[in-house]
Amino acid sequence: YLGACVELGPEDVEADKASGAKVTYFEGYLWDPPRAKEAIRQTAKLAHAAGREVSMTLSDPFCVDRYRDEFLDLMRSGTVDIVFANSHEIKSLYQTSSFDEALAQIRKDCKIAAVTRSEKGSVIVRGDETVVIKATTIKELVDT
Repeated sequence: YLGACVELGPEDVEADKASGAKVTYFEGYLWDPPRAKEAIRQTAKLAHAAGREVSMTLSDPFCVDRYRDEFLDLMRSGTVDIVFANSHEIKSLYQTSSFDEALAQIRKDCKIAAVTRSEKGSVIVRGDETVVIKATTIKELVDT
């Protein structure tokens, strides 16, 4: 919840949960409060020390614009293993209009990336492996 998360800090990290979860997940929006950054980094250290993984979502292109360099550093340093994004966010991250170019870049920067593409479905990349998931066809769109 974006309202309560502004109070998150290192003192809120529960070591047993950080080291016990198979994958710890955080929203890119959570990167806004400085103390939350400390909590996320602390959690990532605990998780990795226990052989676990850390994932994040890029949250939105505006969030990516604010923290592009920091998000790339989180990925490239191995602090974040898995990234969730949509096609707009990944193109914003790599400052390109080409989805294929952005996908080629993100596969180098993290272990796994899962990218949604609206009516084009999703793409998951891990190293040289690519999995394309087609969007589900619907008869009538009622509400987005």
